Amino acid sequence: MIKTELFRSYVEGSFADEMAVLKDALILPMGINVRRAIETLVDKGIIAPERVVSGFPHPSGGNGHRHRIFAENRESMQRHIAEHFKQHPLK
Repeated sequence: MIKTELFRSYVEGSFADEMAVLKDALILPMGINVRRAIETLVDKGIIAPERVVSGFPHPSGGNGHRHRIFAENRESMQRHIAEHFKQHPLK
């Protein structure tokens, strides 16, 4: 997504503005391309890295590796999510 001017301008513009407003929101990018877009905003300081839970595969049935990827990342994602909600409990 970041390699295409149309998508990059959206990610760095409107999407970045929306993510900046959601200060405590936990972000779960599903798939490598979405993760790369989110990492771009982390690198620019728009999103705090602790808000991003990386490791979720793209859920498409066309992603034949999704079950393996999820299994490989499950424990670290669970720890990350638990830590987030410890710091930001639901009200």
